[in-house]
Amino acid sequence: MAINFKLETKANRILSKIQKTPGLADKVYRKLWFLYVVEDVKSYMRENYPRYVDDLVQMISEDVATRYVYNCRYDCNLSYWDNINNLIGEVAQNYN
Repeated sequence: MAINFKLETKANRILSKIQKTPGLADKVYRKLWFLYVVEDVKSYMRENYPRYVDDLVQMISEDVATRYVYNCRYDCNLSYWDNINNLIGEVAQNYN
């Protein structure tokens, strides 16, 4: 994969500004992590929980990602996907 030097330069410029503001780097990191976890949960649910409609999948995915990323609700002794599955089961009960 070729590196896009314009995007790389822009990203470096943004990161250098972010690092100068206390706490901002962590907020940006967690927001990006949250977005990736939401997408992972949606994909996992579509594959393993096909009975849920898209709106419900979106709500559950955001709830699971919030618990995972911001509330650190995961077990380090379990795989990422086992943690996601456990949180889906926990959260889905609230939507039944």
